[in-house]
Amino acid sequence: MDRDTETMCLEIPAQPALVGVARNVVTAVAQSSTGADPERLEDLRLAVSEACTTAVEAQRNGGSVILRCLDRPGRLEVRVEYDDPPAGDHEIDSPLRAWSLPLMEALVDEVEITTAVGRTTVRLVVADVSR
Repeated sequence: MDRDTETMCLEIPAQPALVGVARNVVTAVAQSSTGADPERLEDLRLAVSEACTTAVEAQRNGGSVILRCLDRPGRLEVRVEYDDPPAGDHEIDSPLRAWSLPLMEALVDEVEITTAVGRTTVRLVVADVSR
């Protein structure tokens, strides 16, 4: 993991209007740093949009969403990080599991969701990104 290079870190307010900004920034960074195939970029763009939408929905009382792009040999990793919903609010988990997660899994090579100390990270990986 020491060969990872963080090429971008973006923190946005958890607002629906900014999901488009987040996905466009990630797509631009991925395109400039990897020269990835346009179809792969579109898949990544849609997966990032799903992860960001879920993060925004979890942040009902404000908060922020952090996006990180990591350039790894032969792969691009995007991490979407956000605070978990308040205790007892399980409505957010259902859409993530029922719709967003299967869609993200169909679009990228790896999806991993981890929760630690009240924070969720959605890790999206696209392998063989170069043309």
